[in-house]
Amino acid sequence: MYVLLTAFSQIISRVCHENMEVWNLLREMIGNIICTHPHQTLWMIMAVTKSSYEMRKSRCVTIFRSVERKKPELKPLITNYTLLADRLIELCVKEIEKTHTVSLV
Repeated sequence: MYVLLTAFSQIISRVCHENMEVWNLLREMIGNIICTHPHQTLWMIMAVTKSSYEMRKSRCVTIFRSVERKKPELKPLITNYTLLADRLIELCVKEIEKTHTVSLV
């Protein structure tokens, strides 16, 4: 699985493949990689789950449900990663008050 982990970003980029046979194979492959290396893969897949393209989001949810069926103990981890991603996105778009500039020289 660690060999597939090295190519995970390329594998996950094909998550919207139109051929159902390829999609089913990808779902299984991605699910197995997540089950084996959850922290590394969940962090990489979070950007895909937050995509503006609805099909990407729904396919990631399908993958997550598949992983939760295989390894139920990963459900809280998936939830926590999703919440962390949501909070980080909120932080990135948060408006801040204009503050005074301080020189460090």
